[in-house]
Amino acid sequence: MSREEELARLNDARVFHINTMNKVSRIIRNGSFMGIPPKVDYENCSFHLWLTANNNDLSNIIGSIFHSELVDMHKKWHDLYGSIYKDFFDSRKLIAILNKIENSTKETEKAKLLVKLNKIKIRLSAYEEERLIMMQHEMKNVSAKLLLILDSSERKLKAASSSLF
Repeated sequence: MSREEELARLNDARVFHINTMNKVSRIIRNGSFMGIPPKVDYENCSFHLWLTANNNDLSNIIGSIFHSELVDMHKKWHDLYGSIYKDFFDSRKLIAILNKIENSTKETEKAKLLVKLNKIKIRLSAYEEERLIMMQHEMKNVSAKLLLILDSSERKLKAASSSLF
């Protein structure tokens, strides 16, 4: 893979992460779902798939320390998001609708299910709301660190020897 292709993939991963973080923030802010929530399982996340693609060529180019920091921060982000999801978002109703959307082959049926999904409200006590805000703050901090490591990785990619590509 060429340097330009790696840089484009890194940028795609950055944009994906930012969009995912924004989606979670919107769910928390609005107290309801606006579309399908991000995946909890980090191994099925597009960002993780980018990190582990091509037999770890990325690790060889940016260095194993940067690569392992990216993996660690990404896992930490998903652990926090997983806790938020499990503690505040997870419900039988949500799971049932998400399963129906995933298994549906008709676009009209999916659209109707998305409308139902958007009507699910997250109701929290004052304590739960405070706890959620604290967890979201921690998740934003991890996200900021992840983005800083991505910026450093981008600089390393740009400066790497052409022989690594």
